[in-house]
Amino acid sequence: MNVPAPFDQRTRSAFTSSIRFATLALGSSSALTGPQAHEQQHREHPFADFKAEALARWVRAAPEERLEWVMGNRLRQVILWQIVRTIGQRAVPDERLDAILEFRITGRPDGDADRYQLALAAGRCATSRRDLRQPTLTLEIDAVSFLRLTGGTVSAHRLILTRRLKLSGDLWLALSLPRVLRLPRLERAAQTPDRSARSA
Repeated sequence: MNVPAPFDQRTRSAFTSSIRFATLALGSSSALTGPQAHEQQHREHPFADFKAEALARWVRAAPEERLEWVMGNRLRQVILWQIVRTIGQRAVPDERLDAILEFRITGRPDGDADRYQLALAAGRCATSRRDLRQPTLTLEIDAVSFLRLTGGTVSAHRLILTRRLKLSGDLWLALSLPRVLRLPRLERAAQTPDRSARSA
């Protein structure tokens, strides 16, 4: 990939950081060669917790333009899929819950969106890159905001207010997602100011 000279150092740094995170995420994964659906019981999953912490550190340290660059290259789908798998491994759905959650992550270079589904049923969570069935709740979000949300640097509430996160479907389910998916708690000191909010 040819990059203008003034951006060589930034691009190299972004590429190195994204490679490190992708390598960590793929450490025990069969995502590229194994089945696309992975089912996990709601037990402790220390490696998934470690990956979630690594994501949070990586996102908090990265400037916006670096995350935008990473989400615009071919590592995008590898990283997004590993994050979704990690969410699924850490999830603790209620035994009585039976729902399909779909992440629709926009901003793909071809103009389309990456779609991932989480099937929450019988206290378990299965993740898939294919349509399992009609989603109960859909979260449409741009890729950088998804990284910020799952990395704990911005709240879902702020993303909704700034129209970077759109919900459709069962909003009661949406209220329980931080607990069910064990999303990182927002660290105010690390929260990234939203550029769209500043320009409003």
